[in-house]
Amino acid sequence: MKVERVNNEISKSENFEQKTFSIKVCAKAFDIFSSKLYSDIHMAIIRELSANAWDSHCQAGKEKVPFHVHLPNTLEPFFSIRDFGTGLSHEDVMTLYTTYFESTKTETNDQVGSFGLGSKSPYAYTDNFTVTSFFNGKKTIYSMFKGEEGFPVVAVLNQTETEEDNGLEILMASKTKDIDIFLKKAAFIYNHFPVYPVISGNSYQRPNQNFLLHGTDWKLFSKGEPGIENVLIMGCIAYPIQLDFFEREIRDFLYSARLQLQIPIGSVQVSANREEIHYDDKTIESIQTKIKTVISEVKDKFIKEINKKESLYEARSYVYDLAGYYYSPLSSLKFKDLFWKDNPAQQVYPTTEIPIPDSVKVTTAYTSKTRAGNDRFHTYKSYSVSFNRKRLFIIDDLNEVEERHLKARVLPYLKILGTDPQVEIIIDSNHEETDKFLQNIGLEREGLIKLSSLPIPPKSPRKKRTPSSSPRKKYYDGFEIQNESFVEKPIDPTEESIYIVYNRGKLSYVDEPREINTFEINKVINCGKDWGVQIPHIVAIKKGFVSRIIEKTHWTDFKDYFRKSITKVLNENPDLLERLEYRIASDDLDFFYKMRKLGQAGSPIFDEMMNKIDSLSSDPIIGRLNMVHDYQITFILESFLKTKDESIQKKKKMLTSFTERYPLLNHVNHHDIRIYDDFRQYIKLMDKELGEFECKTKLVS
Repeated sequence: MKVERVNNEISKSENFEQKTFSIKVCAKAFDIFSSKLYSDIHMAIIRELSANAWDSHCQAGKEKVPFHVHLPNTLEPFFSIRDFGTGLSHEDVMTLYTTYFESTKTETNDQVGSFGLGSKSPYAYTDNFTVTSFFNGKKTIYSMFKGEEGFPVVAVLNQTETEEDNGLEILMASKTKDIDIFLKKAAFIYNHFPVYPVISGNSYQRPNQNFLLHGTDWKLFSKGEPGIENVLIMGCIAYPIQLDFFEREIRDFLYSARLQLQIPIGSVQVSANREEIHYDDKTIESIQTKIKTVISEVKDKFIKEINKKESLYEARSYVYDLAGYYYSPLSSLKFKDLFWKDNPAQQVYPTTEIPIPDSVKVTTAYTSKTRAGNDRFHTYKSYSVSFNRKRLFIIDDLNEVEERHLKARVLPYLKILGTDPQVEIIIDSNHEETDKFLQNIGLEREGLIKLSSLPIPPKSPRKKRTPSSSPRKKYYDGFEIQNESFVEKPIDPTEESIYIVYNRGKLSYVDEPREINTFEINKVINCGKDWGVQIPHIVAIKKGFVSRIIEKTHWTDFKDYFRKSITKVLNENPDLLERLEYRIASDDLDFFYKMRKLGQAGSPIFDEMMNKIDSLSSDPIIGRLNMVHDYQITFILESFLKTKDESIQKKKKMLTSFTERYPLLNHVNHHDIRIYDDFRQYIKLMDKELGEFECKTKLVS
């Protein structure tokens, strides 16, 4: 590519001392022009080496011959490019290839290279790579590496005779973690090459370029087309278009659609790393003029495509897809009136929907997939016809009313089409009104399918059921608890189990509508284990199966099972009841909490009393009760719990000895720690006055 040269005319008033700037040859300079030049290293290596291969083919007159690319994979982690162009002699490799900014392409616009930097791009990724030159019957292998002082160095490794075609092969090792990156970048780069290379090692599916419209040097795509962006293609390299530099008309056009515009090599200047266009005033004006020409051509092509449609309805659908809604590709062009066949009576835009008259009945049919992957047939009455999707019109000349008859004929036809369009079935009960309606939407009766022409598929013969020697088991859809979580599994009703209910993905108890989770269920299970309850098989079943389960099995409700099991444990251990009532009441008495705040009062009698009460907290039975209370799953003990007031009264009775001996403790404010010392003195005085203490509480004594 020809590089634009600047020739400045300098006027001097007198002769000044002057010196031309220079570049110091050092390792830092080479590192900047190799490693620090590119923002996307992987993209740069593939782009630069591939562009050089394409240039070499153009120079050798092999524009239609693909070069070969090896993409790294796990077994062969290297990237290589082999072209079949002119090749390089040993002298060219040792001088031209190893010299930065030296290029043979600066005087021609037939090749994209010009800076003399692209061949050194592998240094941005690795410190060494190999170059193999096939030139006039000789194969020479060179090692390119960074020397001890950081300077790039070339060394001749081997030279042999060969019969292979002239060309170059560049090979460099790849990191395993970069395999997918090379694959992704190659897919983008080669998507714009005029001749697709032969790829080995790793492969990908080349995207189909489904363009909407195209001209001699441009292609227009929809905004959502995968892998397509607004680019200027110069030679084989695609440069992204920066919208901010252009007028509002162009920005809106390129925002709604995606444009690939081919421009002559050298028509715009690019950055040294070839990652973007250099947007000076001249370049902006040139690109803007070209895109405006494209917009004009797009309008003409669009109108020609409208006139090619076989019916007015097809023309309206085509216009709607490209320009009929806000985000459509050509919405920014703001068409006013468009006509089919240039006939003002056949308007295709801005018509987007036509109402169906009362005299005509239209049934819409479509299919959807069930969870099992089967086709489900749906119908509903239509009140208008729009042009926003593909539709298939069928004339119902049989006047079928029942959906099952329509399904028998239409569903197989939809399967044959494979595109799953929406079907509009026009009931042809009034020929004159039907013809008017068809004319209004832009269709003709002769071009439509008749329902009578669709065959009814033969019924498949029923398979004879072989009687089984063993009775058939009935399974229910449900979940089974495994490793503290529920796993979906068919439930066998013959297996002894306890159950909870799940409805629409939520778990609940049979007699309680609130939602519960597996954490709460596991708390109940762990509590039951601590109380010595045997844990059976636990399942969750659908709410609709509960009544059938109760009728046909001996299954037990989850809550009821644990309630009865722990009731049995308590009946066999009467002393647990007193502990239970003690635990429930203890949290309700502010008095007891105040005494705990006092801590060790310094009185042996009082401290002994407190130690006896505190010893209850280490009682294993009290520990189980604590767990029941803390987990808020007291439903398993509710048959033994009395009212809150009764529990409090019993607790107060148990602590009567304390209230009678130390009456002022009823007035302790446990938040006010400043009076604790005063009450300790009070306790010591009372103990000295009253002497020994006799506890009246059976539990504490």
